[in-house]
Amino acid sequence: IRPDAYPNRLIALTDSGAYEYVLENRSWKTLFEKHNREDDAVLSFAILPGDPDHLFIGTRSGLFESFDAGKIWHPFSGFTHEPIHLLRCSDSHLYVGTNRKLFRSQNLTNFQEIFFLSAGTGEELAEEAGDIPAEEPENIQTPPALYDFILDSSEPRETLWIATNQGVFESRDSGKSWQRLPLHGLRSPEIRHLVYSPALHQLWSGTSRGV
Repeated sequence: IRPDAYPNRLIALTDSGAYEYVLENRSWKTLFEKHNREDDAVLSFAILPGDPDHLFIGTRSGLFESFDAGKIWHPFSGFTHEPIHLLRCSDSHLYVGTNRKLFRSQNLTNFQEIFFLSAGTGEELAEEAGDIPAEEPENIQTPPALYDFILDSSEPRETLWIATNQGVFESRDSGKSWQRLPLHGLRSPEIRHLVYSPALHQLWSGTSRGV
């Protein structure tokens, strides 16, 4: 990860912790160490806009927060016993994503669930997208999974996209309502990564079978 707040640094998220690489010094330093838990792998990272010392890290066992650029970390109440796969900050909101839910907070204290992904089946997805290969499993319950999340804050109402194993979901009203984008043209409904260009107004989806 190369955060906008740290243009000369890279952040690496691993099973053992989070590490910061300073491009000028060409050296790594520890940013976050897991707390003696086998399942405490680091999954996500975010920086509060306007305050580069205020950091968030999501792990398999919960959310952590630092007010001093990573010197001291505190468990974030409300998200202490579940994997935090996604973290994003905008000027006005903090977004937190678990296995199947996306939450939003405007003041870092009161979180509201704005998205829930229910289980689907390979048969349902294949029926909607006629060009998904036949070898995709059918009639098999698909455990919900959120993989990526991006937002466009250029308008008063933020546009949000969530990459899941059931396609891409979009909200054009800051998360009040959602719709799944058409699957036609995709080689797989499992969307692992998203990239959006505000200048081109184009969205790219990275799947297990191509982009």
